[in-house]
Amino acid sequence: MIDISKISDYIDCDGKGGSSMQTFKVGDVVQLPQKPWQGVTGVVVFYDAKRDQYLVRIGATQQVYFKADEISLFNQ
Repeated sequence: MIDISKISDYIDCDGKGGSSMQTFKVGDVVQLPQKPWQGVTGVVVFYDAKRDQYLVRIGATQQVYFKADEISLFNQ
């Protein structure tokens, strides 16, 4: 059960009393432009507001955190 008094742990906050803008959302298909994943696509599965990083699932078993400037939306 989530403790509602700790809801700021689960939303997009910059830790300074304001909100930062979330670039991607859960479910977005993103392209990984940096090595060793250059050209690989993944799916955003979580946004960690405290670290300002996106957890991206790559394939069936691998998940890696990326900053917003390290990934881009996949354009088919």
